[in-house]
Amino acid sequence: MRWMLPFLFLLGCPEPPPAEEPTPAPPLPWTAPGEPGPFGVGARTFQWFDARDKLMTAELWYPAQVEPGSAGDDYGPISRSGIAHRDATPDLRGAPWPLIAFSHGYGGVRYQSTFLTEHLASHGFVVVAVDHNRNTLFDLDEDAGAAVAAERPRDVSVAIDRIHEAAAEGWFGLEGVVDPDAGFGMLGHSFGGWTTIALGGGHVDPAHAGTWCDEHDEVGCNFLGDLAAVTDTSQAQPDPRVVASVALAPGAWYTFGPEGPGDVVTPLILGGDQDGDMPYDREIVPLYERITSADKALLTIHRAGHWGFSDLCTTLNVDALEDCQGEAGGFVEPSVTAAITNEATTAWFQVHLAGDDRAAPSLDPARWAEHPDASWSP
Repeated sequence: MRWMLPFLFLLGCPEPPPAEEPTPAPPLPWTAPGEPGPFGVGARTFQWFDARDKLMTAELWYPAQVEPGSAGDDYGPISRSGIAHRDATPDLRGAPWPLIAFSHGYGGVRYQSTFLTEHLASHGFVVVAVDHNRNTLFDLDEDAGAAVAAERPRDVSVAIDRIHEAAAEGWFGLEGVVDPDAGFGMLGHSFGGWTTIALGGGHVDPAHAGTWCDEHDEVGCNFLGDLAAVTDTSQAQPDPRVVASVALAPGAWYTFGPEGPGDVVTPLILGGDQDGDMPYDREIVPLYERITSADKALLTIHRAGHWGFSDLCTTLNVDALEDCQGEAGGFVEPSVTAAITNEATTAWFQVHLAGDDRAAPSLDPARWAEHPDASWSP
């Protein structure tokens, strides 16, 4: 048999069959930021006591596996249904998803702007919104404005921590939904817009706020209360994890010192030029002008008021609010405000948080120069 060895050597060992190349995953669906997103939406409510022994309640929206065309679920005491399905299974095809925090307005509630939070989730974002205790529709304490202002930024940071823990440890089936090591986008309306500026880089200056409010009759002074009396503002600090900021109808620049908030992380400001609750010329524009960030932008919605940035106009139809009456009351239709807000906010976070430049055309000033109801100021 020895004579066969050279023969076998000449034949060589049979080569293994070529490995099959893995089939590439199909590209994730994508739609323009002004259109409904391609993903189903889930919603979950969380409650916990944090390290401050404070009962926290938060809502979470996320891309989910839902039956196309099926009706969404209600949100509790304010009964309305959108597109979100309660406790639906997360859609992990693009996970981990970018995370956004939403902060409600004075006397609002965590689900006050679901037209926007659901829209963002349908485009592949996870959105968490916390109730700010003593400042919601259900527990409003008008004497606690200053104390609430001092706690609001920390409320948001704590909620971010909680969602990161859930994603890292697999609570409620949320394993891998977000990246605990990634930054987040900050979004808020009115008092929540102020909270957005504080978290994004504005340093609260109670002494200057007190002096300014003693000498000026500003709307922001009314809901903030006597901020100068707050001795501990350690909870009202910027969060270094903020990557991009969107503030809807914000104000009270004077609470951030004589020069205003200064450098805020990648800020987009939206405001209505007929806002009677946070006056455009006295609150919104002065705040914007005192932000020193090179990448800031202001999107003005013409004839829009204050409440078009919430569900009060779009789905709850609160006609008692003047700006919810639309053309009949001399305002732009609330649906227009909602559509502009959805497109601009989604595009801002797609580009500056998710790093997706396909949404960049919605941030081009030329896009808004053609729009009859909005204008863009870089």
